[in-house]
Amino acid sequence: GSRPFRSGTRCIVQGLAAMAEDVTETGLVELNLYDCTLGDDDDDDNDQSTTETLAAAVLRKSPHLKILNLQDSELGAEGLQTVLQAVADSGAQLTHLHLGGCELGTDGAECLANFCSTERQPQLLGQLLELALDTNELGDEGVATLIPALVQGALQLQHLDLESNELEKEATVCLVQNKLPSLQSLNVADNMDMPAKWGAKLSALYDEVKIDDDLEDGDDDDDGDEDVNELADQLSGAKI
Repeated sequence: GSRPFRSGTRCIVQGLAAMAEDVTETGLVELNLYDCTLGDDDDDDNDQSTTETLAAAVLRKSPHLKILNLQDSELGAEGLQTVLQAVADSGAQLTHLHLGGCELGTDGAECLANFCSTERQPQLLGQLLELALDTNELGDEGVATLIPALVQGALQLQHLDLESNELEKEATVCLVQNKLPSLQSLNVADNMDMPAKWGAKLSALYDEVKIDDDLEDGDDDDDGDEDVNELADQLSGAKI
């Protein structure tokens, strides 16, 4: 299908919000706004209700929601905060959350990590089975923030997509050192700067790992091991 213009997306969400206004709660189980722009409404500066806030009004009244697809919606970190808070307010327990191509960056990763907190009751992502975060420029910092939070707050997670997120050594090490307890499949393809040695360790952790075949180890990837070996050689030859 074709992508609706920003104004078209707004009309769709306005219609949903109008229906939600007249009920105590909606019967929505799935909301699919794939490829619908929810980002800043540049042409509607005089309108206080952004598309994000309209969507949040619907989500806030949708306690039965299980599947939320906002793939390629240009949501951004602030928009993610608005959306997830609305879902949390509804008491919904998501099982599938698609946020690929949402321009989240490291701030979005931090936001998502905050909603994984075990101190939140009910836990927003406690029943989550699938999380798509591809093409969001999370980077090493974003993954280092998010993955330990998922280990604590998304215990049922089975499928995680981190394709094309500019992941390098720190992110790869973090993924290896923080194994997700229920994860079955992990997609880290199109992250060409992941070191091969750590990539191999990551591939051994889960049943299905999609990773690039032609990864290479950087010049400094074995520096730690070499330093330890050099120190051991020095000590063995020293007179103590």
